Amino acid sequence: MNLYNSDFEVVQNQAKKAATILLALGGSFGSKLIKDFEISELKKFADTASEIDEIDTNALIDFVDELSLEMSRPEPVQGGNEQTRAFLDEALPLDKFKKVYGHDQTEVLNIWNKITVENESSLTLYLLDEHPQTIAYIISNLDQDLASQIIKTLPRDLCDSVVRRLLKMGSASHLCDQIIQVNLQDDVLAQADNKAELEGRAKLAKLLNKLEKSQVDLILESMKLSLPEEAAAIRKMLFSFEDIYRLSQKDRLIMFDKIQTEKVMLALRGVTAELKEIVLSSLGARARRMIEAELTEAPTEVTKDVVAARQTIAEMALKLAAEGAIEIIESNIVDGQISANVAA
Repeated sequence: MNLYNSDFEVVQNQAKKAATILLALGGSFGSKLIKDFEISELKKFADTASEIDEIDTNALIDFVDELSLEMSRPEPVQGGNEQTRAFLDEALPLDKFKKVYGHDQTEVLNIWNKITVENESSLTLYLLDEHPQTIAYIISNLDQDLASQIIKTLPRDLCDSVVRRLLKMGSASHLCDQIIQVNLQDDVLAQADNKAELEGRAKLAKLLNKLEKSQVDLILESMKLSLPEEAAAIRKMLFSFEDIYRLSQKDRLIMFDKIQTEKVMLALRGVTAELKEIVLSSLGARARRMIEAELTEAPTEVTKDVVAARQTIAEMALKLAAEGAIEIIESNIVDGQISANVAA
């Protein structure tokens, strides 16, 4: 696969540009630049550079100009497995070289069957920090049921990008496959203990707390089918503006005392009458009259500003709960009705 066949494909990814220039410099000169790289950065370089075929000279010149390097017009650079390994072998000490390429080079890893639904949370978290092409390759090697569950949990934009790449997914080089498997072995399977799972839940909850409630509900409903206990545990760690009923009246008063009236006014646009009353009852008399007057003429469209205002309030609730100033009560909704002891 030639990465530079068209202007559109002249490497939008900065990692590929960097890898291209390092390959052009060669092991001797490149070693001066990469000697202080972290192992994770070296693995990223090895992974990226191995996917590069022959690089058009004009494309390389564009990269050099973009980075303002003093460099004459070079001969075409050849990427690929052998070139990448030769470059790193010359540039790195032996111990670092072995760390980049994982374990004993005679050992062929095959961990795909070891990744099960029990690793779904930690694997999903791992994938959220990866390039869509890497995510697509990993998903293409997983059990189909697990793969489908993970796809459903990805944010929509990322999911769309991954699905498009899956449609055109070809085979990867043996070197790329082994690097990916080594990373999964070290970063997912080796850390699938209780502590890692708890950390994964917390990070996933933090990510989900930044999404719209409708997106979160879809993701959790999908997760509930295969991992009901995990979904329930993560749900307890989530809080959105629509979850205001999970605060007692006293705690709502504490929280809204720290929120600007304009933010509350924005957040209430387009909400249900029930939620509006819960919020208004948590405000001082003057602030309530002001907001009620404004809302009578305000549009009900949920704009970006409205979403941002709701997010600000939700983040304040989570912050105060983390500080112990308020308590977020476990959801008590049955058939869409809010439990009286929570809403009161």
